Amino acid sequence: MSVLQKPDKGPVIHDWRPEDPAFWGSSGKQTATRNLWISIPALLLAFAVWMVWSTVIVRLNAIGFTFTTDQLFWLAALPGCPGRPCASSIPLWCRSSVAVAGPP
Repeated sequence: MSVLQKPDKGPVIHDWRPEDPAFWGSSGKQTATRNLWISIPALLLAFAVWMVWSTVIVRLNAIGFTFTTDQLFWLAALPGCPGRPCASSIPLWCRSSVAVAGPP
């Protein structure tokens, strides 16, 4: 399969018109619900891990580490640093996936 051909099957959304009531009733709502069932727990887990990490960092000096305040702030900020470039590149991924799938 070349890059410009539509995939025959798989998780590629070929048609997405959530404003169209007929489309929403036939398949749009099912796709959106499936995506929400996947993304909400994943985001909840990601934020929970980030919050736990942030609270653990505050207590590192109490258990024997000798970090300065600046170093502790850097430790708290580091998990979020890769997130911004990844989130900024999402529009590029969306455009490339539309180019691969092609028009309906």
